[in-house]
Amino acid sequence: PQDDHRLPMVRLYPDKAASFRKLARRKGLSTTAALAALVNTHAQVRQPLSPRIRKAQGESARFTAALPDCRVSATASDALRADAQAAGVSLAEALRQLVDRGLTTKD
Repeated sequence: PQDDHRLPMVRLYPDKAASFRKLARRKGLSTTAALAALVNTHAQVRQPLSPRIRKAQGESARFTAALPDCRVSATASDALRADAQAAGVSLAEALRQLVDRGLTTKD
Protein backbone atom coordinates (compact mmCIF):
# COMPACT_ATOMS: atom_id res chain seq x y z
CA PRO A 1 0.00 0.00 0.00
CA GLN A 2 1.03 3.55 -0.64
CA ASP A 3 0.66 4.73 2.94
CA ASP A 4 3.21 2.14 4.14
CA HIS A 5 6.83 3.06 4.67
CA ARG A 6 9.76 0.70 4.34
CA LEU A 7 12.26 0.85 7.20
CA PRO A 8 15.88 -0.17 6.64
CA MET A 9 17.40 -3.54 7.34
CA VAL A 10 18.71 -3.76 10.91
CA ARG A 11 22.40 -4.62 11.28
CA LEU A 12 23.34 -5.91 14.73
CA TYR A 13 25.41 -8.41 16.65
CA PRO A 14 24.88 -12.07 15.63
CA ASP A 15 23.74 -13.19 19.10
CA LYS A 16 21.08 -10.46 19.20
CA ALA A 17 19.84 -11.37 15.72
CA ALA A 18 19.58 -15.06 16.66
CA SER A 19 17.77 -14.22 19.91
CA PHE A 20 15.30 -11.96 18.10
CA ARG A 21 14.56 -14.58 15.44
CA LYS A 22 14.00 -17.15 18.19
CA LEU A 23 11.66 -14.78 20.06
CA ALA A 24 9.69 -14.09 16.88
CA ARG A 25 9.30 -17.83 16.21
CA ARG A 26 8.21 -18.42 19.81
CA LYS A 27 5.48 -15.81 19.33
CA GLY A 28 4.44 -17.34 16.01
CA LEU A 29 5.66 -14.39 13.94
CA SER A 30 8.09 -13.97 11.11
CA THR A 31 11.11 -11.81 11.87
CA THR A 32 9.69 -9.10 9.62
CA ALA A 33 6.30 -9.17 11.37
CA ALA A 34 7.98 -9.03 14.79
CA LEU A 35 10.02 -5.97 13.75
CA ALA A 36 6.91 -4.26 12.44
CA ALA A 37 5.10 -5.04 15.71
CA LEU A 38 7.95 -3.46 17.69
CA VAL A 39 7.81 -0.28 15.61
CA ASN A 40 4.01 -0.12 15.85
CA THR A 41 4.15 -0.56 19.63
CA HIS A 42 6.80 2.15 19.86
CA ALA A 43 4.53 4.51 17.91
CA GLN A 44 1.87 4.05 20.61
CA VAL A 45 4.13 4.08 23.69
CA ARG A 46 6.78 6.56 22.46
CA GLN A 47 9.39 5.58 25.06
CA PRO A 48 12.37 7.89 24.43
CA LEU A 49 15.41 6.47 22.69
CA SER A 50 18.90 6.79 24.14
CA PRO A 51 21.84 8.55 22.57
CA ARG A 52 24.31 6.07 21.14
CA ILE A 53 27.33 5.43 23.33
CA ARG A 54 30.32 4.87 21.12
CA LYS A 55 33.14 2.64 22.24
CA ALA A 56 36.75 3.66 21.85
CA GLN A 57 38.35 2.97 18.50
CA GLY A 58 39.32 -0.69 18.17
CA GLU A 59 37.14 -1.82 21.10
CA SER A 60 33.85 -2.31 19.32
CA ALA A 61 32.70 -5.43 17.55
CA ARG A 62 31.09 -5.13 14.15
CA PHE A 63 27.41 -5.56 13.44
CA THR A 64 27.82 -8.63 11.26
CA ALA A 65 24.26 -9.99 11.28
CA ALA A 66 21.12 -8.46 9.84
CA LEU A 67 17.37 -8.56 10.27
CA PRO A 68 15.19 -7.84 7.23
CA ASP A 69 13.60 -4.52 6.41
CA CYS A 70 9.92 -4.15 7.23
CA ARG A 71 6.94 -2.05 6.20
CA VAL A 72 4.94 -0.04 8.72
CA SER A 73 2.34 2.70 8.57
CA ALA A 74 3.42 6.23 7.84
CA THR A 75 2.38 7.19 11.38
CA ALA A 76 4.59 4.52 12.98
CA SER A 77 7.50 5.35 10.68
CA ASP A 78 7.21 9.09 11.35
CA ALA A 79 7.09 8.51 15.12
CA LEU A 80 10.24 6.39 15.05
CA ARG A 81 12.06 8.88 12.81
CA ALA A 82 11.10 11.80 15.07
CA ASP A 83 12.21 9.97 18.21
CA ALA A 84 15.49 8.93 16.57
CA GLN A 85 16.15 12.52 15.57
CA ALA A 86 15.30 13.77 19.07
CA ALA A 87 17.82 11.30 20.55
CA GLY A 88 20.42 12.20 17.93
CA VAL A 89 20.66 8.66 16.56
CA SER A 90 20.24 7.13 13.14
CA LEU A 91 17.12 5.23 12.17
CA ALA A 92 19.21 2.03 12.17
CA GLU A 93 20.33 2.70 15.76
CA ALA A 94 16.71 3.37 16.76
CA LEU A 95 15.72 -0.01 15.33
CA ARG A 96 18.61 -1.69 17.20
CA GLN A 97 17.37 -0.13 20.42
CA LEU A 98 13.83 -1.40 19.77
CA VAL A 99 15.18 -4.91 19.17
CA ASP A 100 17.11 -4.70 22.46
CA ARG A 101 13.97 -3.58 24.26
CA GLY A 102 11.98 -6.42 22.68
CA LEU A 103 14.55 -8.92 23.92
CA THR A 104 14.53 -7.56 27.48
CA THR A 105 10.74 -7.17 27.85
CA LYS A 106 9.20 -9.89 29.95
CA ASP A 107 5.68 -10.95 29.04
